[in-house]
This record gives sequence, structure tokens and C-alpha cells, in this order.
Amino acid sequence: MSKAARAVTDGAARLDIDQAETPLRSVGLLGGFRVRVSGSPMLLAGSSQRLVAYLALTEQMLPRPYVAGVFWPDLGEGQALAALRTAVWRLQSGGLLLIESSNQMLGLRQDVRVDYREELLLAKMVLRQPPGSALSGREQGMFLQDLLPGWYEDWVVTEREHYRQLRLHALEALCDHLRGLGRLAEAIDAAYAAVSGDPLRETAHRMLIGLFLAEGNVSEARRHYERLRTLLRLELDVEPSFGLNELTEAAGSGRS
Repeated sequence: MSKAARAVTDGAARLDIDQAETPLRSVGLLGGFRVRVSGSPMLLAGSSQRLVAYLALTEQMLPRPYVAGVFWPDLGEGQALAALRTAVWRLQSGGLLLIESSNQMLGLRQDVRVDYREELLLAKMVLRQPPGSALSGREQGMFLQDLLPGWYEDWVVTEREHYRQLRLHALEALCDHLRGLGRLAEAIDAAYAAVSGDPLRETAHRMLIGLFLAEGNVSEARRHYERLRTLLRLELDVEPSFGLNELTEAAGSGRS
């Protein structure tokens, strides 16, 4: 488990979700699609997975014609609605009780827990708090997985890129929090996670190098800077936007 996730202090703001209780039904979208009922994994056909995932991402009731148009754009409205009714019936007949529907509207039931929604809330909470402030402890294992990797529908790709940017910002904010608390090893782990999420992200590299310098590990800072320099030259034909001397001076003055 990532060290970056072990930022646990008392008295922090918490999400209004009881993580200790196993929900009756849950949908997982991070790192891959999963459905669990009373803790047991359930298998869904690919078309059913897509419908459940889409409704889990939207977080609201949607008009049936709209959903039908998303999934069956090449069919006429009548045929698309018929295909949607069949897809919903298949889900409901399995007894999973994931979808709430009426003649006109469709959505995920409100009592179905979705990991992606929880992580979005947590990321926004971390980003709102100033560096060094107390953390909730719910950061454990968070911000490390992509949304539905391997899915390439337009509605997934757009949301995945939006979330990727958010989670990288959250990792950098977590890094700042941990550094402010004096937890340099955990802060370094958070910075590594951000670098892994986007190897060309200079802000993450800058944080990591600054942390090495804060530890007094100048040789490691220099090695990492040279690796970054080589990577940027190969991939983008540019130099880093910051110099190692700049970070060294900042570390000496306590500003890095």
C-alpha cells in the first residue's frame, strides 16, 4: 500500500460516508469496473457494465431518450428506446437493484455506493485545505487509479482525463500537506505517485526534487533532475522550466 496514502491525523474534516460499513450494493469504477452485492462480486455482461457505469458517472436521473441516444446512436429513437428497455430489464431481472427507473427517467439508485464519487469528494477536500493542515485519514489508498482503464467510449475518455488531472493535483496537494507535517518519506511517495501518473508533469518532478533536497539528499536530487532533463529532451525537445540551482537555493532558504 502506498505510503502517500498513510496521512492520518485526528480532528480532520471527514466525508459523510461510513467507510467501515460494507454497503449492500456498490459500483467500482477506479482501476476497472466492479459490482458487489453484500460484499460479493457480481458478473455483468459488457453492455450492462456500460449502462451501469454511465449512470454511476452522471449522478442524476436522465431522460430515457437521452440515454438511448448515447448507447444506440445509429438506431431510430423507437428502436433505441426498445434496446434500452431490454438492457434495463436484463439488469433488473438479475435482482441487483442497481437502477431506478420510470417511464421517462433512468438513473443509479441513490443507495448504491460508487467509489469514484467518494474519491472526487475527497480530492476536492484535500485541495481546499492549506498545506500542513490535519488530514482525515481517508486519503489511504486514494488518487492512485485511473477511471475505467481500457474503456474508450467518448463519455469515458473525457471524464477519465478530467479525473486524471484532478487526482494529480490532489496528489501534489497531499504531498504539500505531508511535507508541512514533517512526513517527508510519505510526501516523497505522494510525489512519486504523481510522477507515475504523468511522467512529463514538471510540477510533480519539481516537488520530488525539492523533497530530496529538504532531506539533505542532494545526490538523489541531482540524479532525478538529470533523468527529467533527459526525458524532456527525448519526448518534447525542451529543457526543464526550472534549474537545479534554483531549487537548491530555495531549499537552503526553506522555500522549496
